[in-house]
Amino acid sequence: MRSRYREEATLKLGIRVQVGSVLLVGVLLFLPFTWNEGEAAEGEVQRQEIGKAKTGAVEVEAFLESPSPSGQRLNVLVREVEGRAFAYLKVNVTLEGPGEPLKLSLKPVIEREGLHYQGDLPPALKGKYRLTLSLEPTPEMRELERKLTGGKERKPTEVSFEFERP
Repeated sequence: MRSRYREEATLKLGIRVQVGSVLLVGVLLFLPFTWNEGEAAEGEVQRQEIGKAKTGAVEVEAFLESPSPSGQRLNVLVREVEGRAFAYLKVNVTLEGPGEPLKLSLKPVIEREGLHYQGDLPPALKGKYRLTLSLEPTPEMRELERKLTGGKERKPTEVSFEFERP
């Protein structure tokens, strides 16, 4: 009786391991094709560091990549420093320079070390600019913090960097 159950359990486990292996291999084979999505097929991607800052519970790094389909791509990495849950963080971006200030919406990208946000910039970006990042909790996180701290709210954290585009 026991050997029959062992055989069935071994069979089920073997099928699960095989299915899991096939899925893992499929993901690993597909990953290189999606990893560099949006980058130019020819030429090397150039990276311009904008700045790094450590503030409160997070470390923020901003840089530009070019070429991308639109010309330049803004990247913002947010890494956890103190062990707070930053997955509930909203990043607002303002770019001030020649002309009207730009409000940018960045899309979150999966990153192993933290949150990675990306957004395309207009191709004719030249001159001196000030990049302001406002890090604020999402409404869900704000409600949780309010419950945990007895009604106190954390103000948005602002980080600014200055850079120049030739």
